Amino acid sequence: MMYEPKRTPRRLTPELALRIALVKEQRKRERKHRQRTQPLTDRERTVIAMVQSRCTYREIGNALGVTPSRVRLIAERIRRNHGKGALLAPDQQFWMLAEAARDLGVSLDTIRRICSRGDVSCFWRGAEGGQYLITDDGMEQLRAEPSIARKGTCVICGAPFAKVSRSAWRRSTCAAPVCGKEWRRTTQQRTIAKAPTEESLTGWTRAAFRALQRHRPPIDRTEWVTRSEVIRRTGLSSMRVQWLRLRRVLTVRPHPTRKGRSGRPVATFAASEIAIVAKAYAAYQKRQTRGRS
Repeated sequence: MMYEPKRTPRRLTPELALRIALVKEQRKRERKHRQRTQPLTDRERTVIAMVQSRCTYREIGNALGVTPSRVRLIAERIRRNHGKGALLAPDQQFWMLAEAARDLGVSLDTIRRICSRGDVSCFWRGAEGGQYLITDDGMEQLRAEPSIARKGTCVICGAPFAKVSRSAWRRSTCAAPVCGKEWRRTTQQRTIAKAPTEESLTGWTRAAFRALQRHRPPIDRTEWVTRSEVIRRTGLSSMRVQWLRLRRVLTVRPHPTRKGRSGRPVATFAASEIAIVAKAYAAYQKRQTRGRS
């Protein structure tokens, strides 16, 4: 067996690395030049003509006797060898990002994000402009995009309005702040109109409702206290007291003389019922503390 000396690897110097990069770039330019100058076949000419006449890949495949996937591969090869504009009609209009955003009334980033996902018909200009060119079909797709076509009908006045993204719930149902205020009042009155039942209550509120139904003291002989006094005696938050009031678990009547900032009488609560609710809430807190320990 003849002895072969071990070949040592060639050391990569900066000059050699630069020479390799230049050769790779030259070969890339030559390959692109060959692709650009390569003549179109009859099938590719047919695909270009049918795509420019707005035919779908399925229709083109039926005419050529191939599958839509094969037509898509042919179209991609045409774009790669002859540029993305080879499949565009000569009279087709393009929209720049700023023009599309101005026409649709949305931000530039919104249009760019949708185009980057590939959901609309557009083309990347690359180094020429660093942005997308949107076709007429792409504009129609953008107008139908759910994140852009935020249109709704006001539940109060019935007027159409554009919904604001990441907005509050009332802004997505009402066209104006006045309608939002009326909608909140309507929903509040609808909640108050519902009589409480054991099935509609859970937890300690159901226990308090049962205790009030069994031992509801006479209202005429009880003391009436304000909400701040209820909070001090029971330890409930203001929101929970308001919730019990809206669900009509507690009996409420207006104060004879005191009025709030809105000019309406201050709500007062029966002290005898408050004592029963405080006992139910204390038992609930005791069970919660026992469960944690």
